[in-house]
Amino acid sequence: MGLFNEATKYGGSFYRSFSQAHGSSDLDFYFNDDPVIQQGICAGSSLDWLEYYLTRPENDHENYSNELMKQHRNKIITIQRGLRHRDQSLSDLLVLYGLQPHAYLPFKYKFNAANYKDVAKLSTASSGVNVISYKDPAQGRHVAVFYVDENKNLFFMDTHRGDVSIPYPGSYRWLARYFAHFINKCGEIEISHFRPEWYPQKAAQAYRSIARDAIDYNPTQFGLERRHRAVTDLDFDHPRTSRAHRKIR
Repeated sequence: MGLFNEATKYGGSFYRSFSQAHGSSDLDFYFNDDPVIQQGICAGSSLDWLEYYLTRPENDHENYSNELMKQHRNKIITIQRGLRHRDQSLSDLLVLYGLQPHAYLPFKYKFNAANYKDVAKLSTASSGVNVISYKDPAQGRHVAVFYVDENKNLFFMDTHRGDVSIPYPGSYRWLARYFAHFINKCGEIEISHFRPEWYPQKAAQAYRSIARDAIDYNPTQFGLERRHRAVTDLDFDHPRTSRAHRKIR
């Protein structure tokens, strides 16, 4: 989608390229040994991405990268397998991770062409985490995420394209165009807004739970070929889950 390449027109940058779209080689290159990737890794990858931005130190301005994603691939696959087995949405999993829906912003709110600009303006003007989902006629059910920091800088990730970073108010104009594109293509979008907080103990507990369910994931139930991979390297003690809770204002 050209909109990602045009991030500079809105004062931002297209800082990471990655695509799980049909025909892309990125999935095989980074996640080539598990059948779950045949249905995409948008939810698992989105959660890993959100954890990075909500837990990175305040003086760390390095953006998420493909190399970091590669380092966390086992965790991403584990989350994706667990979510498939549970038939659970990313928004519901984030609640188990301890993220709290914002008291005054939408949660599981469906919008369309009538009000997408209002949703874009509200989302980019408020610090927090946003999860959007829609059913793409070509790709199926899809989820994307974005984080707005305390300075109203937008960090947006879509596994069909990659990541962009755009400051306000350019972020509003860019996000409105993104919404318009997928509303025209898919009909409506669902959005959930969370407070920008991370609770390591709750996150670790929720991850252990989904990792157990990931072991029971059966790809043949989804019409996929089992590759006989044993889940033996689950990252139960990922370093970011042990950090003290930090609230980003």
